[in-house]
Amino acid sequence: MFLFNFKNSKNNYWIFQSNPKNFKIKNKYDDFSIRERKMEIKPNDFIWFRFTGKENGFYGMGRILTYAEAKPNLFGKWTCVYELLYLIDKPLLISELRKDKILGIDKNITGRQYNNQKISYITHSKLMDYCKNRTYKFS
Repeated sequence: MFLFNFKNSKNNYWIFQSNPKNFKIKNKYDDFSIRERKMEIKPNDFIWFRFTGKENGFYGMGRILTYAEAKPNLFGKWTCVYELLYLIDKPLLISELRKDKILGIDKNITGRQYNNQKISYITHSKLMDYCKNRTYKFS
């Protein structure tokens, strides 16, 4: 059971994507480089953490704690602070999602490779359905 309301249609939903060589999910609180749509990011928005590469897929879930702020980093000029809430026990791989009637045609899932991208409430809800029994609270 999730302790945070992840199905609130008033929030934004994001994929934060990175090469696993450049970013590790290891801290409860950390910052993430923001390149796209920085003025739309706001506290309590939901995040899906996605790694690229051979095991391309979703590995964690969290929420944004701050608005995007100008802070130079290795990957750009903007960041936001996030809180990691859940890890996905068996990563939700893109190869699995391609078979889904909705997610399999969503370019945010199967095509685009931005470091942060906004997804729809419908896409978010479908991802939540896949993760119902495969998450555990990050501590």
